[in-house]
Amino acid sequence: MMPVFRHSLLGLLGIGWLMGAPATGQQTRTIQVERDEAALLLVVDGWAFWRTSQLIESTRNSRGQLLDHRIFRQRISETTATLVLQRTSGPGFNPCQAATPDGTLICLSPARDRVHWISPDGSVKKSQEIDSSERFVNSQRVVQEFAIEKAFQDGALIRWNRITYIPKKFKPKLEMWHTFAPFNDNRIDLAHQVTVRPETESMYPFQGSEPFRAGDKLVWCANAELQAVDLKTGARSQIPLNRHDETEFNLRHASVSGFDGELVLLGSNVVVDVASGKRVATNWDDERINGIVMTHARIGYRVWNGNLEAVDLEDADREPVFLAKCRQQPMARTTSGILVWTGEEWTTVPWYASDPNGKSGRAKP
Repeated sequence: MMPVFRHSLLGLLGIGWLMGAPATGQQTRTIQVERDEAALLLVVDGWAFWRTSQLIESTRNSRGQLLDHRIFRQRISETTATLVLQRTSGPGFNPCQAATPDGTLICLSPARDRVHWISPDGSVKKSQEIDSSERFVNSQRVVQEFAIEKAFQDGALIRWNRITYIPKKFKPKLEMWHTFAPFNDNRIDLAHQVTVRPETESMYPFQGSEPFRAGDKLVWCANAELQAVDLKTGARSQIPLNRHDETEFNLRHASVSGFDGELVLLGSNVVVDVASGKRVATNWDDERINGIVMTHARIGYRVWNGNLEAVDLEDADREPVFLAKCRQQPMARTTSGILVWTGEEWTTVPWYASDPNGKSGRAKP
């Protein structure tokens, strides 16, 4: 068994119910929340963000039920979590986009037109407002709209829409493109945008595949091709996915679910090398791939029957190796390993390396 490092015992999660930052001398009322009463939304190195949801009784018999959602921030080394955000919304509310090393939560406004930074002391900073523009070109009304698709620690993925209303035509012309704009002192720096996807008339430019990021590279899958862009230089590449005829449909409609800078995980059944587009492993011929949620240094990590297991992607004959008990929840990739929630505690599982004397012959780093 691999060694693990215990951070804190959380069989019962202590939740501080705060309506914002506590004033000096204000008493924080805490309650004990059973482990299954809070949903884990985001975990980064050092911090976890949970959500509790309670149905608003007046909407119980309504078609559009509303819930009182509360988002809590927990330092991994502590047993209490404090209220960060409270909002009334429908089911599935998750504003958590990213978090900084000091615990500042990055989320989007309901209209997805501004970025909010909520720091541990309760203070909130907001990015500038970016309004839609309207102009007339050759008697045609042209409207340009702006929306934030995703926020990262250092910038935002932005969708731009240009709608042209053509006289005597019922259907307007829609053009869409995506850019990455860095943050600069809590502002979205539009002067230094990098094009992620050029203009297209498609309503679904990412083909339903959410972009994944590792370092400065952003990848997604569309039309059986891996699309990649460098967020610093704007360099773009399209890598056709090598495929057999019987799997063409699967890869054409695949979506990226993980990326470590070297390997791309498509769904939970295909691992592809991002440089060549060649398949490293698939669950069509290797059942060990089932349940993979992450890769690192050509080792796959899967959650199977409540266990976190390592799969050597270079040795198809090697059995999965048990690492730790684990629940199917968001996990954090850290420099030393994987931060996972076992259902009772936070555990850092070191990155696995094959036995140097084993069949794969790969040495430990």
